[in-house]
Amino acid sequence: MIAMHRQTMHRRSFLAGCGCCSALALTGCTTTGTGEGNATPGYRPSAATDEGGLWQVMDRTESELKRSRALVRDEAVNTYLRDIVCRMTADHCADIRVYVVRTPVFNASMAPNGMMQVYSGLLLRTRNEAQLAAVLGHEIGHYLRKHSLQKWRDARAKADFGAFLSLGLALAGIPAVGSLTQMALLASIFSYSRDQEREADDIGIQLMAKAGYAPGEAARVWEQLVAEKKAMAEEAERNVFFASHPEPEERQAILKAKATGLAQPGQTDGAEPYRRTLR
Repeated sequence: MIAMHRQTMHRRSFLAGCGCCSALALTGCTTTGTGEGNATPGYRPSAATDEGGLWQVMDRTESELKRSRALVRDEAVNTYLRDIVCRMTADHCADIRVYVVRTPVFNASMAPNGMMQVYSGLLLRTRNEAQLAAVLGHEIGHYLRKHSLQKWRDARAKADFGAFLSLGLALAGIPAVGSLTQMALLASIFSYSRDQEREADDIGIQLMAKAGYAPGEAARVWEQLVAEKKAMAEEAERNVFFASHPEPEERQAILKAKATGLAQPGQTDGAEPYRRTLR
């Protein structure tokens, strides 16, 4: 299925990850905003800042996503995912909108304006609610620490716009056109740094444990991915997810060690509600 839909996956999976390329199209947004550090509940940057321009592009992308035929609109599934997100980050519940996208990729993404995409491939390959919470918590970690804004500013500072965009288009296999939507599709090519990924892992496992999920399930997600990577070695070499993240073996070991200190009586893997909702 992955091989058959590789082109579709490349296009969809680049949607709204960080907004690097899309925000570069906003030539009028040159003022640096003050949005460093942690995201605060209810925060929205001024439109006159570079961060505000990035949010505007993501808002447009979100409007298009709402009309997409790829959305899974099942209310029970959407409510279930929103509840998991709110369980882990109650203060930011109103700021995060969750969209389930029919794409056979093991991934989720979080845009700086609070738009979260959860891919159907992730829902089919995590085995319980705690594993799903681990992945969603990781994305929330990127959001809370404003990693996408940091990444975009770093890329803008280091790269010439033309070379940056041409490289992105070439990697994504998308024709060079001026559409903001297509530029937004390139977002996740320019991946978070591995330190940012590790920080998001750390935040994610803490959020899930605090919400009552068994933290050991975070490591089991990567144990399953290690097995998949070995079984699909050739495909994994071309997979953006594996290429842009720390090695699954490393993440598995780190998360397993962290889980030991976070484990508490009464934590659950949530397997039964997960199966009941997604069957």
